[in-house]
Amino acid sequence: MPAAVVTFSDHLGIDHRTPFVQTIAFRPQIATAVLVFAVLVVLVVRRAWPVAAALGLVAVIGLSLVLPRAFSSGDAGATGGSELTVLSVNSYLSKADPNSLASLIRARSPDVVVLPEARSELRSQVQEALDDGGGEGSEVGYQGFSADRERDQSPMTLFVRRDLGRPAVTADRETEFPSLIVDIADVDGRPVRVVATHP
Repeated sequence: MPAAVVTFSDHLGIDHRTPFVQTIAFRPQIATAVLVFAVLVVLVVRRAWPVAAALGLVAVIGLSLVLPRAFSSGDAGATGGSELTVLSVNSYLSKADPNSLASLIRARSPDVVVLPEARSELRSQVQEALDDGGGEGSEVGYQGFSADRERDQSPMTLFVRRDLGRPAVTADRETEFPSLIVDIADVDGRPVRVVATHP
């Protein structure tokens, strides 16, 4: 059961919660490890074949869900779903240079920008630099959001392209590292959820 919960946290609707928001990125490795563990269980304890079979089933289903993404090519989304470009930069205790961040954002023109450790003051400075800056990508425009309280060990800032509409943004403060849950109503005709967290 624990292997299934970790492997299928997105299908169980708990992938926006810690620790699953962090482990979801390692699903190929986790599924592979579960498969190896299932083989070891069969080799070491032959009577435990039902446990090994259950683990193997979880691993095979988990791998079948992620391997097509790993080996896809081309511009289409690997899963056939909506495609979203996310830029994530750790701002290291809000010490990142706001003008450099704004230049990077303009150069890459991502749909969503995630800035772990960025307090609202840095968010305001980056927003100002984005609004004032010229050059390629400046016409896109971004709206900023933050989870920033004095006691936060790791504040969180994110920017979403204005042409994606006004997303619903919710702060998740279940741990000392707050996450921002961003629900975008329409990305290529489908709703998309992004969880901005400090892994």
